[in-house]
Amino acid sequence: MPENSISQVRRGAWCLAIGLLLTGPAALANGNYTHGWVAIDAVRQLPSGDLHTLLNRVDLMPILRNGAMFPDGGYAVNDEYGETSHWEPFHLAYADWIRATFQPPWTDDAARHIAFLMGMSAHGMSDQLYDGMFLPRHRFYDVNGDDAAPYGVDGATDTCFAAIKGTIEPPEPWVPAEELAPLYEPLLGHPVDAETIRLGQGLVTFAIVHANTEASDPTIVAGYLQTFPWACGHQDDPDAPGSPPTHGRAVAAYWKVLWARLHGDTAFDKPLLGTFFTGGAPWSYPLDSSNPDSWVSFAMPRGLAPSTLLPTNIVVTRDGEDTVPIPVNISVHYGLHSHLVNVQPKQDWVQDASYTITISPPLDSWDGMPMQRTYVFGFSTLPQPAGWGDEISTADGPPDEAAEASEEIANPADASGDEGFPADAFEAVSDTGGLADLSGESAAESTDDSVRADTGESAADSAETSGGKGGGGCSMLPDAGSAVPGALLPCLLLLLAAARRVRRRCQLDS
Repeated sequence: MPENSISQVRRGAWCLAIGLLLTGPAALANGNYTHGWVAIDAVRQLPSGDLHTLLNRVDLMPILRNGAMFPDGGYAVNDEYGETSHWEPFHLAYADWIRATFQPPWTDDAARHIAFLMGMSAHGMSDQLYDGMFLPRHRFYDVNGDDAAPYGVDGATDTCFAAIKGTIEPPEPWVPAEELAPLYEPLLGHPVDAETIRLGQGLVTFAIVHANTEASDPTIVAGYLQTFPWACGHQDDPDAPGSPPTHGRAVAAYWKVLWARLHGDTAFDKPLLGTFFTGGAPWSYPLDSSNPDSWVSFAMPRGLAPSTLLPTNIVVTRDGEDTVPIPVNISVHYGLHSHLVNVQPKQDWVQDASYTITISPPLDSWDGMPMQRTYVFGFSTLPQPAGWGDEISTADGPPDEAAEASEEIANPADASGDEGFPADAFEAVSDTGGLADLSGESAAESTDDSVRADTGESAADSAETSGGKGGGGCSMLPDAGSAVPGALLPCLLLLLAAARRVRRRCQLDS
């Protein structure tokens, strides 16, 4: 076929994929600039040990970042492998393949696969935290909806985050396509071609090119701040649950779960990945039950089977009172396979009161693994005691579980800095300076696309899908040396932005 005919076919394929994806229901997630940052930040959150030593290797940093972008590559080529790559079933399948193929001490080849796995799992976990905690607050405080910007609120906040942290070069594409391709068939019911995976990985880096381009334009950044004052203003706020600086600690904890599996430990008995409190601490807690700031959230070490969630599994009680449970909604965000749970009060919390949340068996992971321990943590509407945070990080709760978690996970450093990273982890192109901390005061109705377990009822294995479509037109952007025609780059970016919003909420538990 003549070269010009091949180009026409490729252009037609892009347009078809874009058309299919732009008509899909909207769902949102982090942008890929942010995913790369979170993965590197999670390395810093790891305690000293073999896993930290491995992931902190300079030669593995680009592979870790490739893994952190990888799940969205499937969207770029309109293939289901992208959605599957976000979730624990595939992460565990990959981990089990690594363990069956290699043995400690890990060779360099094994280390590359481990770094890629950890980056991929960071992406999936980060999306859950962002979608389940940060975006409901954005919908409450920001007047404009998710699709008020050309690439959605996720594209806008990715650009705002790049403007704060400084633009970066995307890593050279690296993907173990031949090894990954066979792992999809048992989960999807059909094979995935290795060449399709390679193509997707090559294309997804343009999301970073897009974030760099927009972050370098103060007018664009200012426009996003005006459109989404709360979301863009709190993207770098470590006290806003679900913001990127709150992800690294939970991702690092999840990496320890995967690391244990790589060494043959599959038990559902690891510490909580994290507890998340409005304001960054479990004190002076917001009272208003109509505001998502009143939610208390936590992430489980395994993806859950919500059908096994009973009203007695997660109980909230008021300290010093009788043991009658406080009426709450228990929301397993995204349902099957999900780790994030939001505790949503049905009535306002009481002023000057302390509460305890108890998570107890029986409760199963999505693959039928029973939870083998009880978790307990607390929060309070009382003021924070002087000196409370000196020994226990404010990312944890006051009771015993928090003390254990603070031993399990290293205390975070300043979330806005990059201390401790290898010099070339991020190759800085420019520093466009910081953004103002703008908070929107107007409120829109909050929606939580999740599986809800109401106290007094069993949880359902279903999830709602929010409506809406991606928008925006194609305009010329730099080619950045890609084989993709320069005129099609904006369309590809629209494809990536729309595809990130086409997220299946969950597969129903059969």
